[in-house]
Amino acid sequence: MFILIAIVLSGAALIEIADGGNRNIDRVFTVMFIILTALLCFRFGQGTDYFAYRYYYSTIDARGRLLINSLYHGELGWYVVMMIARRLRLSFDIFLGLISLSMMVMLRRAIRRYSPLKTTSLLLLYPTFYLTYFFSAIRQGLVLSLFFGIGLELLEKKKTVAYILLVLLMSSFHTSAIVLVALPLILKFESRQTDLFAVAVYLIGTVMGYAGVWNRLGTAFGVQGYLRVDISVAAIILRVILAFCIYKMHRHLKNRGLTSNDMGQMEPFLYRLYMFGFLLFLFLSFASTLSQRITMPLKAIEVVLLPLQLYLVQKMRKGEGLTTLLNVKGNKRALPLIALIVIAIINVETVKNLNSYIIQGDYLDGVNPLNYPYVSVFNRQSIYNYVSSYRIQFYG
Repeated sequence: MFILIAIVLSGAALIEIADGGNRNIDRVFTVMFIILTALLCFRFGQGTDYFAYRYYYSTIDARGRLLINSLYHGELGWYVVMMIARRLRLSFDIFLGLISLSMMVMLRRAIRRYSPLKTTSLLLLYPTFYLTYFFSAIRQGLVLSLFFGIGLELLEKKKTVAYILLVLLMSSFHTSAIVLVALPLILKFESRQTDLFAVAVYLIGTVMGYAGVWNRLGTAFGVQGYLRVDISVAAIILRVILAFCIYKMHRHLKNRGLTSNDMGQMEPFLYRLYMFGFLLFLFLSFASTLSQRITMPLKAIEVVLLPLQLYLVQKMRKGEGLTTLLNVKGNKRALPLIALIVIAIINVETVKNLNSYIIQGDYLDGVNPLNYPYVSVFNRQSIYNYVSSYRIQFYG
């Protein structure tokens, strides 16, 4: 089923990109959004961290003092949210369903505001942000949705105080969100000299990371475990390819003046935030887990930035044709090529992620990405057909 959803979204996205926005495809977005929301809200045992979250929720003492954090893996804000839910006597199923619904509502708000190709945005969200962070890494998924649904608009309208307060709230759910506090400052510096200096600093820091310097310095603060050299070549390659496509479209749109008209006004704003995240990823790429966690909300900007760029390029193409997008004279196949590259990457990520869920989730032999099962709260007993019973019993 999960592979089928990826195929449907891919086909709809291709039609949407080719047409430069299609109202009939908007109906597909609505239907698929409802389906994805329902799957998220009513899931049972889905995601590698599901049973851990369920176990921690069951250990919360609803009679305890609200602002005293217990010594479990998690931040104070998340503990307080669980404590409130426990005091309201909400079951874990209802608690998780409400959290999931709020994440999808925030996401929809951002897509409707920033993306003219909404189904394409849903496809870009699907393999990692939805299936990994919304399904499994729930606290980070909540951070992502709040940043998307509220944070981007606060940044756009330069409501810095409100934005910083939001970052502090998000950091109480997952500490990695604290890096987002730098974004108002990043948006203030737009000179070419500043950008070149920043790139140079990032490159020097990246070399130091790969040489193990940051790991040795981390021992002084007891965080060397986060800074050990652990490189994910596949993650780096995928990020570089997507960043290259985004960069080429940005330069082309800027040279043609489309970033100052209509929806194009949003493009430089989103592009700058995305590129800051990409450089930060390269800076930390020697430590794969840390780099992905720290930059996840910034990487997610591609969910709205790529569709916006594809829409603007397609809009321009109808008027004058593509001639310089990939610096190949007269190449009118550049847009389809970029679209196909992006969609191919998304489908590869879907299969790769499903396979990792199967391995990390202790699924039984015979389960593969093609038949990866969906289990809901309405047929929860069927989880025993797919997952080790020891794992289920251990976490309750």
